[in-house]
Amino acid sequence: MLECEALLALSLAGPNTRVALAGDHMQMGPQLFSVDDHCRSDCTLLTRLFHYYQGQKCDAAQKSRIIFSQNYRSTKEIVDFVSTHFYVGKNDVIEASGNVPAPPNDHALRFHHVRGECHLDTLSMSWYNNQESCEVAAVVKGILKNWPPNWGPKDLRSICVLSEGSQVRHIRTLLSRKGFSDVNVETLANVQGKQFRAVILTAVQTRDSLKESNLAGLPLFNDARVLNTAMTRAQSQVTVVGDAAALCCFGKCSRFWQSFINHCICNNSVEPHHYTKGFFEQDVEETARFQRVEDVDESNIFCDSVLRELRDEYEQMKTEYSSDEESLDCKVNFTHQRFGKSLKVSNDREDLMELCEKQPEFFKKGQFVKQSYDRGYVVPFHKPTKHINIQGKSKMGKAFTGDEVVFNTIVKQSISVVGIIKENQAARQLVCFLEEEDHSKRRPATSGKFVRRMMTPFNKSATKITILLLKDKRNFLPIWEQTSGSWTIKRSCHINEVRDEVFLVQVISWKEGCYHPLGKITDVYPKRGPFNDQLWLLKEEFDVKDSTLETYEDLSDKDEYSAKRQNITNAITFTVDPEGAKDLDDAISIRDIGNHYELGIHITDVASYVSPGDELDRSAEERGSTHYLGEEPIHMFPKNLSTHRFSLLPHQDHRAVSLMFKVEKETHRILEDPKLQLSTIRSQMQFTYEQAEDVITQRYREPPTFSTVEDCVTVGYHFAKAQRKLRLGNESVYYQCDDDRLPGRRKAHQMIEEISVLFNSYAAKYLWDSNKTRCYTPLRCQSSPDSEKLETFKEKCGELIPLSFSVQQRVNPEDVTLPNPKSTEHFPILEAVWNDIQSALRENDTDKLVDLVAADDIHPMLQPLIYEFQRCCSKAYFIRSNSSPEARLGHYSLRLNPYTQASSPIRRYIDLVLQRLLHSFICNVDHQYTRTEITDLCHQLDPNAKKAKQLEQKAQQVFYAVSTKQQSAPKLAFIVSADLEEECFKVSFPFNRNIFPLSLSVILRKLQLEDQPIFSPEENTLTIKWKKRIYAADEMLIHQELSRMSDRGQRIEIPLTVWTAVIEAVQTENFDQAKSLLMNANPQKPDRVVVPKASSPPFQHHADILLQLLPGDTIQVQMTSEEKRGSDMPVIQLVHIKPKFEICVQHVHNPISCYTQSANGPTKTHYNDTKQYIQIWKPMCKMESAANAVEDSDSIIIENLEVNFTQQYKEILTGKFFLHEKWIRDWVIECCLDQCLLCIRKRGLKFVIPLQHSAPVDPKEFTWVAHGVTTKEEKKKTGIEVEFHISHLPMESIPECVYLKNTLYTVEIIPKLLPDMRKEAAVVRLGQACDLVNRIALGKKIPRKKVSIFWPKLKHLALKHLQSNCFRVVQMQLTSRNISPPSIHPSIVFRLSRVGSRGQQAKQRDPDFPLPSHLGQLVRGNPKAFPGQPRNIVPPVCPGSSSGPPPGETCPEHLTREASRRHPTQMPEPTQLAPLDVEKQWLHSESLPDDRASHPISKGEPRHPAVETRVGRLYP
Repeated sequence: MLECEALLALSLAGPNTRVALAGDHMQMGPQLFSVDDHCRSDCTLLTRLFHYYQGQKCDAAQKSRIIFSQNYRSTKEIVDFVSTHFYVGKNDVIEASGNVPAPPNDHALRFHHVRGECHLDTLSMSWYNNQESCEVAAVVKGILKNWPPNWGPKDLRSICVLSEGSQVRHIRTLLSRKGFSDVNVETLANVQGKQFRAVILTAVQTRDSLKESNLAGLPLFNDARVLNTAMTRAQSQVTVVGDAAALCCFGKCSRFWQSFINHCICNNSVEPHHYTKGFFEQDVEETARFQRVEDVDESNIFCDSVLRELRDEYEQMKTEYSSDEESLDCKVNFTHQRFGKSLKVSNDREDLMELCEKQPEFFKKGQFVKQSYDRGYVVPFHKPTKHINIQGKSKMGKAFTGDEVVFNTIVKQSISVVGIIKENQAARQLVCFLEEEDHSKRRPATSGKFVRRMMTPFNKSATKITILLLKDKRNFLPIWEQTSGSWTIKRSCHINEVRDEVFLVQVISWKEGCYHPLGKITDVYPKRGPFNDQLWLLKEEFDVKDSTLETYEDLSDKDEYSAKRQNITNAITFTVDPEGAKDLDDAISIRDIGNHYELGIHITDVASYVSPGDELDRSAEERGSTHYLGEEPIHMFPKNLSTHRFSLLPHQDHRAVSLMFKVEKETHRILEDPKLQLSTIRSQMQFTYEQAEDVITQRYREPPTFSTVEDCVTVGYHFAKAQRKLRLGNESVYYQCDDDRLPGRRKAHQMIEEISVLFNSYAAKYLWDSNKTRCYTPLRCQSSPDSEKLETFKEKCGELIPLSFSVQQRVNPEDVTLPNPKSTEHFPILEAVWNDIQSALRENDTDKLVDLVAADDIHPMLQPLIYEFQRCCSKAYFIRSNSSPEARLGHYSLRLNPYTQASSPIRRYIDLVLQRLLHSFICNVDHQYTRTEITDLCHQLDPNAKKAKQLEQKAQQVFYAVSTKQQSAPKLAFIVSADLEEECFKVSFPFNRNIFPLSLSVILRKLQLEDQPIFSPEENTLTIKWKKRIYAADEMLIHQELSRMSDRGQRIEIPLTVWTAVIEAVQTENFDQAKSLLMNANPQKPDRVVVPKASSPPFQHHADILLQLLPGDTIQVQMTSEEKRGSDMPVIQLVHIKPKFEICVQHVHNPISCYTQSANGPTKTHYNDTKQYIQIWKPMCKMESAANAVEDSDSIIIENLEVNFTQQYKEILTGKFFLHEKWIRDWVIECCLDQCLLCIRKRGLKFVIPLQHSAPVDPKEFTWVAHGVTTKEEKKKTGIEVEFHISHLPMESIPECVYLKNTLYTVEIIPKLLPDMRKEAAVVRLGQACDLVNRIALGKKIPRKKVSIFWPKLKHLALKHLQSNCFRVVQMQLTSRNISPPSIHPSIVFRLSRVGSRGQQAKQRDPDFPLPSHLGQLVRGNPKAFPGQPRNIVPPVCPGSSSGPPPGETCPEHLTREASRRHPTQMPEPTQLAPLDVEKQWLHSESLPDDRASHPISKGEPRHPAVETRVGRLYP
């Protein structure tokens, strides 16, 4: 809770007002993040006032504090344990006075030891433990089985499981499956003020997972107040499930957990029973032994005083250690039997050099290369072609890429960097972004004048860097420069000004034992970098540097193998490449030789120019491959060589490595083994893929001829098609689809792909068979799918396998089940695909028709099949030939053994290595590689290839995301998975695999569902439901429109029997029958079911919208961009559920960026004035208001509402709309229309600019989206006019129709919650509050002033409903002091501390001293108190209260949502209230109806018991 909420009560205080504040300082309370976390709870208003009066010696101050000492909620064992460990020594020992029944075995505290395994949920970035979840279910079952009679009837709702993160979801799902869905499963923050018969705590973390987790963010391990709160929620039993060693060895609460587990062991209340005290102590001792921390000093001198001061402060800061690695010691400790004892090596350079000289067999020098944060390798100087891998952050020490290091080889499994001989300064200058402060982490204890901030490099392999800022200037970043050999601060930038910029950071020191080095900022750049490069940050992230060799003019024309090179320049030769390509590395030649023809595959001979180890070779090896990131690729070789000298440009003679085939004309069958030779070729034509496609389509049905280049292109297509048929059989008609190869238009791509595969396979075969290269060839292998996974796949997708060309031949078709006609009567086909099929039939284009039929990727029904099969397949890898059994497996997907990559030596370094081996084979000479070198090269190829692929895919995503800023992109998504356990459904975009190689997850909670999704295992469907207030400003019957079927895109359906027959005809090559079946298929469109008018009332407030998600369905989405790590990335913006209903996922996912701005200023302990306070807290309140309003999901959607927009300034768009009085009355719009968020949408717009990467099946219209905030409501004669301003525009360009008059929109009105509006108002009006309120808010000292304290005798007490035990305590205290109950303004009775009562009774004190004069929360009241008098309660919504009825005796926290928003006039106006006159005050009440469910827009049953309730306000 924000402290400014206290102002809601304090701002109403008058001269005669008494304010009461109640709570427990030892329980979980509000936290202030601007101080160290161990001081956070000390800064609450409750604690500060308690300590203030505790320090005052006057009689009134001493009597103004009451300490409760008796607990009526929990059984004796719980109270005694809590009292001993949380309250002893603080003069507030708690006694159990409630006579609460204990469990049947008299053991209220129990512990279940579960070692378990902790997993990270990548969606929520939190942990879960399946073993602990199962144990929790067993504990619940045991509690119900042994439920004693004195606990009353069995009630699942009186059992509560407490956990954190995704573990809550996993436990809920598991308990629901076992029939325990009524058991409360909550986070720790959601149970304050509640009580349960039994509480189960699950720790989740294990001793292993804690090595990767942040201890400061785990309250069960680190916060005693949280433990106290959790345990005191229980009445009779507390059960803890967790890893005993983890609880006892990590965090600040470890001693408490040791006491707890020892207590349980002594009472024999531990599971399993064999977990004895001895076993426990041994387990803890072994785990604690590895928690080693060493503080070692290191001296370092800086050249100027400021940096020296930075260094001194850095030395004083507490070292932050990571528990997953041992600390980086200043002395490297090696143990080996030859030394007899540990040898300690200094980090001094001279000592390191001496070590290498004296013991060269164990310590060697080399150059270090860092590949990731915990992985790298060393290139030894004595063997520069060898790579020695190093695994583990501690083993890499403080080395950066390019450092000259000394490494040890004493034990091969633990090779590590010993020290650094020479630092690479360039690697210590990194491009970083400023990491936001994580307030859940414990801040390092420091008494100096600096605070620490972290800089995160964009290069993921680099370590984070610490920078130090002056405490009194913590919002300013110093920018350093070096002048005359010394560093000085040239300027300082406010964090708010450069928050979105990137920084150049120089590492200046790395203290021994520290996890991160110390650095300084040397420059600030925009995100495009100093050269306005859109992909600059992407290059930094993947460590892609511009080539050091931009040009290379000294290349020799000398050809060592000219005598063996054959001239075939007279053959018709051509190349086929993408449009604009200049690095042409392969060509095809065709020559007629009578009854046969000769086909040559030619690869540019780069190896004849580049020798191993020369400058060009080293540069190419370092880069590894050419990166295609945009219009201009980053070449592996210098650009002039890649695009001219090495490129097979037309009309020029070029060297090539050629594979020559002798082929039969009629069948295109290879007659004899092809010949591998060195050649000189000349290309006559450079075709683009589009040009070659047109040539092939026009000519492939005619008999082959060899007269022109176009004829030879067609012959090459027939040859490739025949070879693919021999290789893959019936599967040959299937091709995977992507952006560049759309089904029906990819004959040229298929030709080049097959010819490249053919060259690679023969190259691998010849090198495998050669004695010179048999054990030196890098092979590309892929193992077959795991048999168990394959069996599971066949069980899950067996019905669909016969319908798939890509999968059917991969499994045994006899083992799969044929489709069930009852469940799949029709086969759905996208309408755009069906139109292409009809076009192929009309044009008699058989190959196009077959390609469309066999393209499994474009048929929605088969997408889940492909998705599941890909999950079964293993990844391909590089391996040296004959090095292990894995090298003999071949390539499963390509069905080739052996296979390699040798067709692109301009673009891939591994192809250049293969070409050198081919030279050795062709010329019968020895090559220059060793087995170790090839093995090391293969080890580097996989991560480098993965990195290059990720880089190119992310570059494509960046360009696509940038294009969506100009034009939002609607897309048709294929549902591949709908899993309730994952709380999401996954969609794929098969036409855009280059951009979306993996499926995207649509999180269900982002869809603002009305109820939990329902999964049907029988039908494999997930049903989700919305209940939305949707109205129409015109005469459209919106609810009947919404009753139509889902908006799944245009598709048709044909009988499944017809499609099965088409598949069989294509497989048997009976194409005439396939054409006939498709022409007579009689396709039908799915019925658009509409609910009859008679079934719907003429007017409804809520629309019930259902959607069934079935894998294989389609759904329309709209894409936009979101910034991630400085780069724009594509994300889903809209999910279209119905033609007239969509969910804006964007503002649900990120309400802050859509409706307000991030609060940049940190909170303070003391403020200069109210202006500073408002400046800091106002944006925070706006952020919380926006987040709460969107999360509340109680929006009002108005269709066809006229909105008028105005462009006031260049970047400010405003507007207004009008709501008629009849609409407001009929639609029950009772929110503050000047305090609302808006999502404005305009459907059905045509594309303004051509859409990039749009697939033929994608929608042809888009929806314009704008997010805004209302600013003013003006009452007119006939209604209310609402003005607003636009806060966020996903599209930078605004359609012209937006500025037209009378344009109709869909407007979603999202009201802010009443407490948030009050909170914002209180902060803004702080300057009008009294001096006391201002002093408390600004953190100023309250002046000492003697006042006479008296209680006026009044008749009524305005109290919130108390628990019965609490009421008796309050009544007894008032009666003992002869005090009449005062009447208190309900807004003053405000929940300030968010702390639950422990049900404790006050200690006996002198009956003459007064009740406390400063209190912020009044405990709950009993509805039976003061019979016959009005029952007045606090304002209807209290921050921190639960959303539903609490269990047990806990009374309702607030009214229903409808009552909380009855009318804006319920908001108190503090500045208009007159001073409270005790003698002349009276109570004005408004009765609420007994049945709260009768509210006109109530969604269902009331959340609280129906009782007579009055909402009271006091007026003078």
